[in-house]
Parts: sequence; structure tokens; C-alpha cells
Amino acid sequence: MRLAAVLVFIAALVLGCDGRAEDSTSFPIRDGDHVVIWGDSISDRQPWPKTIEHYILTTHPDWRVKFTNLSW
Repeated sequence: MRLAAVLVFIAALVLGCDGRAEDSTSFPIRDGDHVVIWGDSISDRQPWPKTIEHYILTTHPDWRVKFTNLSW
């Protein structure tokens, strides 16, 4: 069940932004945000937190977004 929730989150994140600057107002993450990944061992061991971080930083290289993984 948790994996399904993670996959839905990733799909919403990816589909919510196509990398265009004019569409960035509908995207949930903004320039200057601090994104915290909070989870258990599944989130800690899986590559999706880094995948989200790399996606954001490559589609918006001028943004200053900080990512912190607090999973255990």
C-alpha cells in the first residue's frame, strides 16, 4: 500500500510539471523551498527521494531548492 502511495506521488509530481517556466505556478515545489522526505526504511532504502531531487534540479537548474531525507 505504501509503495502505491509513493508511485502516485511520483506520478503526480512528474505529470504536474513539464519543465516549462510558465507552468511553474501550478507545480507544488517552488524556488527557495526546503523539501523534506519523511518516511520509514522503505523511503530510506529506495532511490525515489534522489530521483525527485534530481528531476527538480535538472528541470529547474536556476532554482535553489534544498532536499533533506529524514527517513529511517
